Amino acid sequence: MEKNKASESLLTLLDNANNIIHVVARDTHEILYVNKAGNKYADNRNVTGELCYKYIFGLESPCPSKSSSAIQMLN
Repeated sequence: MEKNKASESLLTLLDNANNIIHVVARDTHEILYVNKAGNKYADNRNVTGELCYKYIFGLESPCPSKSSSAIQMLN
């Protein structure tokens, strides 16, 4: 499978998931990708580029290390 086809297939899979999926840059905390369920939750507002700790958790600074189970799974 070509890289572009594989990327398209992955995006299709992520976009059609019922759960909200955010992809966040670990170093900048910037939201890089949100699937359709996440966009629906955000009232179809584009949150790409926003800081995850502000948008997702309502915080003014980055989350403490390993503050959520999702973050723990990624570390």
